[in-house]
Amino acid sequence: MNPSTAPTSQSGDNAHRPCAGLWAGVIGAPAVWSLQFLLGYALAPWFCHGRTLIVMHFITAACVLAALFAALLCWREFKGAGGGSFEDASSGPIGRRRFMGGLGLFTSVLFAVVIVAQGASRFFFDGCWI
Repeated sequence: MNPSTAPTSQSGDNAHRPCAGLWAGVIGAPAVWSLQFLLGYALAPWFCHGRTLIVMHFITAACVLAALFAALLCWREFKGAGGGSFEDASSGPIGRRRFMGGLGLFTSVLFAVVIVAQGASRFFFDGCWI
């Protein structure tokens, strides 16, 4: 029998797929935020000596895009697990994939907003007060 025409169960395929996209959403967006936060402090002395802040705005934009990409990965995993309601109490690998997809989606969007808020402060406050 041809493997491409062999009947497959949806739950069996989803149960054994790698879950890198799920972990990218749950852990990736907070890691991107911490990278943006640390780069802001590490590069502050360099910017205080007459450099332009445009580099920090590019770093912020890249970090927001990375966090939103992690959200997209989690959304795809959530929909691939059957979507459904967030209150669905199904257990097993599919339920776990759905839960981690929803959690990663929420976490990624939350940290994308945090990155935007932290980056927007550079428009209003001068980090070189002293």
